[in-house]
Amino acid sequence: MRIENRGPPWIVVNHELATAVITSWPVRIWRASVIEAASEADQVSVGGAPKRSAGYTRAIAVEIGEEVPPGELFGSNGAAIASIIDAAAELTREEAEALAASRDHNAAAAYAHAWKSWMRAEGAPPEDDCDYDRILSMPGVGTGSPVNRALLYAHDVVFKRASECDGAAATSSDDDDVWLNEPCTAAQTVLDAVMAAGAPGMSETPQGAEILLRAWRRIRP
Repeated sequence: MRIENRGPPWIVVNHELATAVITSWPVRIWRASVIEAASEADQVSVGGAPKRSAGYTRAIAVEIGEEVPPGELFGSNGAAIASIIDAAAELTREEAEALAASRDHNAAAAYAHAWKSWMRAEGAPPEDDCDYDRILSMPGVGTGSPVNRALLYAHDVVFKRASECDGAAATSSDDDDVWLNEPCTAAQTVLDAVMAAGAPGMSETPQGAEILLRAWRRIRP
């Protein structure tokens, strides 16, 4: 595959699946080898080539290899996470209501525990007074979350599905933010399920995983 000119736009090749950035779900992924990278001169309009730490290369030509299952974005149990995100993208309003009404009262603590355990493993001291329910990613810490970028994608698909079902009534906003209204706060129970399915160490804390999956299993036994 080769672009017709020297760009922009370019073909962007991510270096690692765990930190790959996708713009929408569902997604198809292929391995690719860079045949010709964009030069410094090609990229002068955007300030030059990205830093090595950026995790991607802008390319003029690539060789496309094998297709990769989307779940590989999320680690060793990524297939289960991908299936949850797929299902969340098709939630009905009735399912959202069931999820919003059935989050276990211990789920917030279990969700925070998964975050804190991962942060310690990454050498980042956790904050005890942090509201972990509001966090989708921690840039600069490991791969961003215990399940790579899965929480971001799960939240995005619920947000999109809520707008499809309820239109403008699905959200409220102020000058700084936009948030989901009931019953679309079910997004948090989807995040719980994603965390339970793939966060490191969850198999060692089955009680915490069960708490996080309880609401999700009401609609997906």
